[in-house]
Amino acid sequence: MDAPLHNKANEEASAQTLVRLSIAVHHSQQDKLPIQEEEESIWEVVAWHEVEAVPLLDPVSRKKTLLLLQADISLRVERELKLAALTEAQLSMLEQMFPRHVIEYMIGNPDGLKVRRGDMDLENPAESSSISNNNLATWHQGVTIMFMDIVGFTAMSKEVHPSQVMAFLNALFTLFDELIDQYNVYKVETAGDCYIVAGALMSQDDEGFLVLEQAGDPRQRSQTRSQTSHGFCQVMAFAKAILRCAKTVTMPHNGKPTVVRVGMHTGPVVTGLIGTKLPKFSIFGDTMNTASRMESTSQPGCIHVTEDTHNLLTPYTFKPTGGVDVKGKGLMNTF
Repeated sequence: MDAPLHNKANEEASAQTLVRLSIAVHHSQQDKLPIQEEEESIWEVVAWHEVEAVPLLDPVSRKKTLLLLQADISLRVERELKLAALTEAQLSMLEQMFPRHVIEYMIGNPDGLKVRRGDMDLENPAESSSISNNNLATWHQGVTIMFMDIVGFTAMSKEVHPSQVMAFLNALFTLFDELIDQYNVYKVETAGDCYIVAGALMSQDDEGFLVLEQAGDPRQRSQTRSQTSHGFCQVMAFAKAILRCAKTVTMPHNGKPTVVRVGMHTGPVVTGLIGTKLPKFSIFGDTMNTASRMESTSQPGCIHVTEDTHNLLTPYTFKPTGGVDVKGKGLMNTF
């Protein structure tokens, strides 16, 4: 009759683990540890082990004992370390692609984003996600949009191998990317040979995240003229820089310096997150369309701006075009 009692006590005692430790097993080629922390460590991690201490009651002596269990968990730790590194790389990539409020939404941080909880109670997940995305839509006033494309790109693409086209675009756009932080503008996207940026839209916070520089209700004209003009000056300085920078890269089919054309317009836009598959932070509005029209009607090597952009207080001098017939707009006064 005693055995069952012992087994019962044994089971109760082993129901809880006193301590579980994960330790790294090392070996060294020397007997001494480094004296200074700055010196490279001579210790090398060989394996990770998990040691677990379980209290037991000896069924014979009825004395309390400890059962030590040791397991090699090196493979698990290795996978966890790789996953942590991957997560860090993914976050770093997200920081470059999305503003902070969108990242907080994507990782489900309720304190960083005011999403109406009632929207998440819908039966249709797609509809719920769509409505939640709608809460990210933001209206902006006085944003300057710049479109740029490469003169002769289409013809060149037909004459050289695709790998040469990709190498050319990568070389050119990498140079442009290096200018983004220097001139404090926001890279919207690239589409083919088109490079798009925005001014007075994004800035970096103290932690290095992109944040919306100004936003609000379209009925409240809170954006000051000085802020709008400052955004325009940043984009204009960037546009002039890429005109110069493009000449340092040669076209792959004829070896001549690359020539680009630029179009700019300033006005209201709406930003938001679109879709659930490969979600994209996008900018919408007639300002985008008008800036695109300015680029397509620009002269090679020139910066073409609308009257709205020209009227901003800037130190730049423009030459009137005498009016340009713009698709979907009619005759526009441009410079």
